[in-house]
Amino acid sequence: MSSTRTSAAIVSLIVSLEPVFAATAGVNPPSNTSAVASSATRIDLSWQDTSSNESGFEVRRSSAGPQGTFEPLATTGANATRYADLGLTASRQYCYAVRAFRTSAGRTTYSDSSAVACAATLAPPAPAAPSNVSATPLSDSRIDVVWQDNSTNETGFEIHRSKEGPEGAFTLAASTGADATAKADIGLTAATQYCYQVRAVKTVAGTTLESAFSPAVCATTRPPPQAPGLHITAVTTGTPPGTSDYWADIWKYDSYWRYFSYVTTVTVPPNGTTTITTLDPFDYRIDMYGVSYECDFTTPSTQFVTVGSFFEPGVTA
Repeated sequence: MSSTRTSAAIVSLIVSLEPVFAATAGVNPPSNTSAVASSATRIDLSWQDTSSNESGFEVRRSSAGPQGTFEPLATTGANATRYADLGLTASRQYCYAVRAFRTSAGRTTYSDSSAVACAATLAPPAPAAPSNVSATPLSDSRIDVVWQDNSTNETGFEIHRSKEGPEGAFTLAASTGADATAKADIGLTAATQYCYQVRAVKTVAGTTLESAFSPAVCATTRPPPQAPGLHITAVTTGTPPGTSDYWADIWKYDSYWRYFSYVTTVTVPPNGTTTITTLDPFDYRIDMYGVSYECDFTTPSTQFVTVGSFFEPGVTA
């Protein structure tokens, strides 16, 4: 009698469980899963729905390759066959697996996962090249390079320089951050031509994308400044020009006694300059003399000049 009761209880338990298994059995895994990158930040996933009783699909993703850990990414409703994964990192591989699930009586059952499908996001577009590049010498050792920023996605700019003219070899001279439109090139050699090309760059996930170079522009640094002092220049005109040196008498003005006292005499070559660096800050008179070819230049040509300042001893013109 006891054995018969036990058998009946087992049969009853099996019968009572059969409806639950019947409701969740037969959820087939999706097939033909594929992943296609459509941009630098998007991958489109698709699969074939092989089940007729699923409640939806679960999409799982790994960013460490097909053997990495797959984490739940999203769920869809029943009969879905596509999912778009957005906001991804450019030039990076992502792998996906999809499985169907069915929820009944508060219980969720999953199918096996589909085969893994992987795709790498596309590289971002290269930034647009800068334009309207100009180079302006500001001193004997500095040239300012200016350009127009035509890009919205650059991470910076590269300024390349050549001392061999616009057709010479260019090497990287400087870099800037994003949105820059100017760069000062300093420490240059006086009276020397430098040429420049500028390009925009974008670095993503260790990969650098480069725009085309701007057309080359060139500028020449200014001559070195003249040494401090009094500079006397003789400009010779006529045909033929003079070939003889001139000479100049330098007279210092004494404002207390109101007279000029003789200081020195220097020679000045035709179309040349003579510099005197030993004069104190005072007012001076310069008398030019000389004989030029086919010229009558016997009368002194007098000029007055102030060298430095009376209030700043040691300052020279």
